[in-house]
Amino acid sequence: MALYHKYRPQKFTDIVGQEHIVQTIQNQISSGRTAHAYLFFGPRGVGKTTLARILAKSLNCPNRQTIESDPCDNCDTCREIANARSIDVIEIDAASHTQVDNVRENIIENSQFKPTKSKYKIFIIDEVHMLSNASFNALLKTLEEPPSHVMFILATTDPQKLPATIISRCQRFSFLRIPTNLMKTQIEKIADSENFKIDRAVIDRIIAKSEGCDRDALGLLEQLFSLGEKHITSELSQIFLPPSFDNDALTLISSLAEFNIEKSLQTINGLTENSANFIEFIDALIGILRDLLHTKIDNQYENGANVSETRSIAAKLTLHQIVTLSDIFSRRRLEIKTSPIPSLPLELGAVEWCTRDETNITTPTPAPNTSPVREKKKGADINITSTETKIPNEEIPKTIKDEIETEELPVTPETTIEIGTIWPNFLKAVEMKNPALIFILKMATVNSCTDQILNISVPYEFHCAKLAEKTTKHNLEQILSEISGHKIKFVISVNQSTPETNNELSSLAADFGGTVIA
Repeated sequence: MALYHKYRPQKFTDIVGQEHIVQTIQNQISSGRTAHAYLFFGPRGVGKTTLARILAKSLNCPNRQTIESDPCDNCDTCREIANARSIDVIEIDAASHTQVDNVRENIIENSQFKPTKSKYKIFIIDEVHMLSNASFNALLKTLEEPPSHVMFILATTDPQKLPATIISRCQRFSFLRIPTNLMKTQIEKIADSENFKIDRAVIDRIIAKSEGCDRDALGLLEQLFSLGEKHITSELSQIFLPPSFDNDALTLISSLAEFNIEKSLQTINGLTENSANFIEFIDALIGILRDLLHTKIDNQYENGANVSETRSIAAKLTLHQIVTLSDIFSRRRLEIKTSPIPSLPLELGAVEWCTRDETNITTPTPAPNTSPVREKKKGADINITSTETKIPNEEIPKTIKDEIETEELPVTPETTIEIGTIWPNFLKAVEMKNPALIFILKMATVNSCTDQILNISVPYEFHCAKLAEKTTKHNLEQILSEISGHKIKFVISVNQSTPETNNELSSLAADFGGTVIA
């Protein structure tokens, strides 16, 4: 018998990781206030169908006491339901019964007849989102007002595909992935029961590979047991479980944290020589970056077997740097499948990060003083705004002018923004909305940036003219303001060190998003 069948929970108390749902349903059973329709949704292999069967057993068990919720699990009714042989508990796989005729015959017509042996006739419809629209429409009326002896339990991994009319007629319960600590305890318990010893590293790998799915974890565990060895080591586990890339990923991230491009590329080259699967490696890399993110926010956060290494690396990086690294390698992951060299996107990501110079931004020259200037006259104060109210010297009587002492108030400087943190996201946004401009902007040089003005220069006059067009400039400023959180204006100039090309030809090239090659 398969492990996930042998160790399948048979009572509410056996359910792992769904205590919030179990307690609610137990209270409903004990008080006699169960619903006529339930919707169980969540990831695969976390107990949706299992809990549906236990609920069916509890409601139909003749030996269950009124104030209790767990079924006796010994009577004929409990055994028949547990083995999917009960004629009053009908389990339907919606993936193979999608048509409306199947719904009418197997559910709607069948629900009109009273149960043969039990108190309730219960329909458990697995992967219910696979039903056709016609099937949902046919089921709707019965689901809304079923006979008193009928209960529906719908289970799905994709509740978004269900019509709102179906969802609104059910009590909804969201199933969660099994937490790491609970899955670890369960695996160790099953290994002890089966007289196997399993290394901690192997358990961690099973948990990571199963992604919170209890059924997948037991399936992997059963494969390892089939090796015939009573002690499952990391070396043995590699037959069924791909080697963990966590150590290599930690090494690479540590090199990136030090901006050590040579060591970073050496790590990637080592993976290439070992014919590593770069999709799996970069997934491990992103997973550790996620752990770094949580560790940076919560010092008590622990996940996996590399807690001390994760905390050590997190101390070297800022929160913003972790976010940027995650963004870089998430983008590079999409390029691996189409790259002629699988390791190239990863190498480019490492180079992109290590050659970043976020601090090399020219400090802008403070803007001309436009703040009010306070001029003091003996016995009185006069406020004059220097850019708006200008009184020529000759208009001021000499006798008064000689008595005026000018005192300038300090000017509040503009806030310098690290454009290196904003510019990549700005370019991506522009590329989505106006791809023709991205070629010009990628050639631009950022001279300075404050919370009011972004000063850039471009190589050619026709580039400057293109960006300075009223509509174009307005759209770019709007995008930049949304990303930065400040209302920033563009100041565009031409880099005088770049030789000018034929204007007519250059303008034509710019219109098509290109440049002139001399």
